Amino acid sequence: MAYDLVSSSASPGTTLLFMGRFVIWSVGSLTASGPNSGATLTIRVIVRAAGDHANTATIGSASVSDPDASNDSATLTVTPLP
Repeated sequence: MAYDLVSSSASPGTTLLFMGRFVIWSVGSLTASGPNSGATLTIRVIVRAAGDHANTATIGSASVSDPDASNDSATLTVTPLP
């Protein structure tokens, strides 16, 4: 494992940490525009020197149909500093 999960926080919503490897984020309701149209998830990790450094975020479920499912997942890969 390339990361040690330290903590997570969200606004709006709540987060649950599972086995030090997964974060489940329950966002709640968002609007199309205005003050409730955005959300932020903050995850703190310790990056290890070895391992798979790809991190993927995926929408697991939604109460409203998404007309564009092509952007429901994103992956970021980091390179640890020596």
